[in-house]
Amino acid sequence: MEQPKQDRALRMLALMLQRTRRYSASQLAEQLGIDRRTVYRYINTFNEAGYVVLAVEQVEGSLKLGEFQFDPSRRYALVMGNEVKGVRQDVVDAADQALEIPQYGTKHSMNVSVTAGIVMWEAERQLGGNLH
Repeated sequence: MEQPKQDRALRMLALMLQRTRRYSASQLAEQLGIDRRTVYRYINTFNEAGYVVLAVEQVEGSLKLGEFQFDPSRRYALVMGNEVKGVRQDVVDAADQALEIPQYGTKHSMNVSVTAGIVMWEAERQLGGNLH
């Protein structure tokens, strides 16, 4: 998937700002002037390149992570949300599928890096080394 130089520069700048100033993702988006259309553009770009876009969020209609079958002939892009607010509903709606990690008890959120690691581990487990 080819990305314009401007998009790569924006991501590098966002990463540098995040490391030096401790902005949240939403603050970075605001600082860089990234709006909802940008999120949809990325989702569309991934879809056009043949990726299955998975939003990781507890919403109506989401599949529990263990119930989703990763297909080794497909490629996947994960959309991770804010640790407090999660993935916006309009972004979930734009994704191909929503996945959730089953949680028990009263706490229904977890650190986004932990969530990403769990989802990637499950994908790797199912695909047996064919993760791409």
